[in-house]
Amino acid sequence: LTLFVAQRLFRSAMRPFDYVRSALTRLGEGDYSQLNVVDREDPVTRELVEAYNAAAGEVASNVAQRQEVENNFRRFVADAGHELRTPLAVITGYVDLLRHAAPKEDGMEQRIFAEIDGQSERMRVLIQNLLFLLRLDSQEPSDVKILDAADVVQGVVDSFQSLSNGASLRAEVESGAFVQMSEAELRQAIGNLIDNALKYAPGSHIVARAHADGDQVAMSVSDDGPGMSPATRAHAFERFARGDTSGSIPGSGLGLAIVARTAERAGGTVSLHTEPGKGATVEMRVPAWRPRTISSAQVHSVV
Repeated sequence: LTLFVAQRLFRSAMRPFDYVRSALTRLGEGDYSQLNVVDREDPVTRELVEAYNAAAGEVASNVAQRQEVENNFRRFVADAGHELRTPLAVITGYVDLLRHAAPKEDGMEQRIFAEIDGQSERMRVLIQNLLFLLRLDSQEPSDVKILDAADVVQGVVDSFQSLSNGASLRAEVESGAFVQMSEAELRQAIGNLIDNALKYAPGSHIVARAHADGDQVAMSVSDDGPGMSPATRAHAFERFARGDTSGSIPGSGLGLAIVARTAERAGGTVSLHTEPGKGATVEMRVPAWRPRTISSAQVHSVV
């Protein structure tokens, strides 16, 4: 009897703490709602709940402020990106006119125009990638459909053949690798991987793959180039991370970040396998789409 009474008293004493513990779990999941004081006669319970409410209110306020800052930043990037497109196009057009009007034998002028043109293209790609990543962050995909990843990967490889610059670029795909995602996003992601391989592993053997693997579809791009150091690999999917810190290789530092975000939006994952001197492989895995089958019971009920 004594043990029973002690257990009842212990459970009664712990109930307020269990109440707050449960609330803390919800807080960690993003629920910042306030608690009611369950026992106003108990000063310990009241103080505990009031302390929790104060903390939850502060967290909710900070999260709201952060979201507002992020939304303002996204709007700024979107506005700036769209506003920069027109003057950049004008600059590129005038540079092209001047280059054609300049004497071909004047090597210095031609090199200057080529450099301006190259930097303009670099800025164009940066703006394009910023806007694309912004869309991945702020909008739900509007063109989701059933795709055979094999067809998409093969198509992207074909479109890059004229840009391979001596690299061996081929596709190894198996039809029937169906996924449900945005075709534009998937093409951009695969294109980013191939573009990275062409830039950072010029002249290497590059293979783009796509195949079904159980309940997933695996898509990857591999090269046998110089690979990455452990330090570079650790930050490869971060935004504005660059494999070439000297700036000699053009790029925005957003390519792999776009790949990672695309995989995440499709409910998948991305991984990087690389060692110095042993090339690199970036693999996306997303849930495979399977057609819904009708059971025999359902067939009979329809009949």
